[in-house]
Amino acid sequence: MKSNHILIFFIILLSPITALAKDIQPLLNQEVDNYVAELKGENNSDLSKVANRITGAGLSDERLFDVVEQVLLEKHQANMTFAQRDDQVISQIVNLLRTLSSSGNTKYSSTISKIMRESGNRAIRNRAKHVLTKFSFYQKRNALMQNMDGHIDTNSLHTTRLLNLLNSNDMIMQRFAAEEVVRDGTAEVAIQEWFYKAIEKDVRQPVDKLHIDTLAWYCKALGTVNKNEYKEFLSSIANDRNVHRKIRRHVKKILG
Repeated sequence: MKSNHILIFFIILLSPITALAKDIQPLLNQEVDNYVAELKGENNSDLSKVANRITGAGLSDERLFDVVEQVLLEKHQANMTFAQRDDQVISQIVNLLRTLSSSGNTKYSSTISKIMRESGNRAIRNRAKHVLTKFSFYQKRNALMQNMDGHIDTNSLHTTRLLNLLNSNDMIMQRFAAEEVVRDGTAEVAIQEWFYKAIEKDVRQPVDKLHIDTLAWYCKALGTVNKNEYKEFLSSIANDRNVHRKIRRHVKKILG
């Protein structure tokens, strides 16, 4: 009887997590389906944008990244046959290389190495060489971003993922989240408020160079996504000599 009570207790304890997983999974499946459809679509002018969105999503689903690999190889082969330089295709390859690495799955390293060996373009070779070193970083990042235990319906999946990075107490990951927001050019209110509180708390007492750089990125992110709302706050930072000059310099640039 006692063992039955214990079993019932654990079922009750775990049931909210199970329900959450069931609620989230269709959204995650649809997200991957949408990305696959975009990658296979005919609008090549948007391919780099799609690649960058996938890179920032923290995903590692092989169903998605097998398609990324396929599209990358097709673009690489096409680029090898062009008589003249095609800057759009080169840009797409550079972005797709980063996207493939962002899977965190080293099974794709051979494809990246192949492109690094074969490409006649320096930008492509340099990007391939760089992203080959990033698999472990993306593995760690993806593990944080994919934790949906704290997801709430009022936030998008992407917002939950960014908040996971920002709340991780890992400053490298926190800075990466700010960089992603700047690249996106948009962020939900929950992210904006997180930046505001972090800046207000630490901007006059950073602990080291990494912290200074991270705070500068927070300011840049806040100014990028909602300068009108936070202009007065950012101006006070730009004019405060108690704030590190690097942060003030970045804020002044943001404010224009």
